[in-house]
Amino acid sequence: MKIVVGGSFPPGATELFLKEIPAEYSAEIVTDLEALKKRTDIEVLITRGFEVTREFIEQNPKLKFIQKWGSGLNAVDVQAAGEMGIPVCNVPGANSYAVSELTILLMLAVYRNLLYHNAKLKAGIWSKSDLVERTYCLRGKTIGIVGSGHIGRLVAKKVQAFDAETIYYDVARLSPEEEAAHHMTFVPLDELLRTSDIVTLHIPLLESTKNFISKRELDLMKPTAVLINAARGGLINEPDLLDALDHDRLMGAGLDCLVNEKDKLHADDPMLHNDKITLMPHVGGTSNDLAQEMVPRMAANAVRFLKGEPLLSVANREYLC
Repeated sequence: MKIVVGGSFPPGATELFLKEIPAEYSAEIVTDLEALKKRTDIEVLITRGFEVTREFIEQNPKLKFIQKWGSGLNAVDVQAAGEMGIPVCNVPGANSYAVSELTILLMLAVYRNLLYHNAKLKAGIWSKSDLVERTYCLRGKTIGIVGSGHIGRLVAKKVQAFDAETIYYDVARLSPEEEAAHHMTFVPLDELLRTSDIVTLHIPLLESTKNFISKRELDLMKPTAVLINAARGGLINEPDLLDALDHDRLMGAGLDCLVNEKDKLHADDPMLHNDKITLMPHVGGTSNDLAQEMVPRMAANAVRFLKGEPLLSVANREYLC
C-alpha cells in the first residue's frame, strides 16, 4: 500500500518523512491541498493542515488508515472514519513543549503589556511610565491550570520556575503521587476561578466543554485576573469575555485560538480590536524544530499499521466498527 503524506507541513518535514519511512514502502508527498481534495486512490494517509471530511473518506474507498499530526482531531471526521473501519491516530504530547512555551509567552505578554509598548515605541513614543498599574510579574502569583495533561503539567513546571504557585482542576484528577511530583494542588473549578491570578486552559473542545468559560465563570474571577487560552477557541464565550474586559471585570486575556479562524475570520471581528487581548494565530504547536519530534512518531506508526502491528494512540476507537 502507498503512503500519501498530504497537507500543509512546516519546512523540512516532508523531507524528513521520506527519510523516516523505510525504502520498501512507497511514499508520495502531496502539499497542494486542492489536488489532495480530488484524490480517490489513497490507502494510507499521513496528514497535517488538511480537513479529512466524511465526503473525502467516502471518495477514497481504499483508505484504511489515517495518521494525524499533533493531538487535535477537529480536522478529521473521526466518527465517519470509525464507521468505515478506519483507525485515526494522533500524536499526543509531541507538541506539548511548544504549546506550553507559547502559554508562558502569552502570560508575560499580557502581564508586561508587550504589544502596547511595542506599538508606542514604533510610533516614537517613550511609554515606560504607562500602564504601571496593570503591569505584573509571575513571581508569587497563583496560576490556575484547567487540564492536567501533558501541556498542563509542562505549564506548571515552567511557571514554577518563575516562583509562581500552581493549582489545577481536571475531571480526571491526578494521583497523589503525581500531584506531589508536579507540585500541583487540586481544587474545585469555582475555587480555581476565584483564587487564581491567571487561569490557563488546556482541555479539548467537546460538546461538554464548549463555552467552558462564560459569564458565570468570568464573574467568579478577580478583576485583576488574566485568562489564557492556547487550546481551542470554542472553550470561551467570546461576547462574554469582551463584556468582562470592557467593564473591567477582567484585566486581560492572551489567546492563541479563536472561535473564527483562518477563512472564517473577518477583519471586523471584535476580538481583533480589543486592546486588552493579546492574540496569536493558533501557532502554539508550530515551530521549525517540532518536526524532529513529530515526524518519526507519525512515520513509525504508519509503518506499524502496514506491518499489522499494534497501533499507538488510536483516537477514534469508540467509533471503530
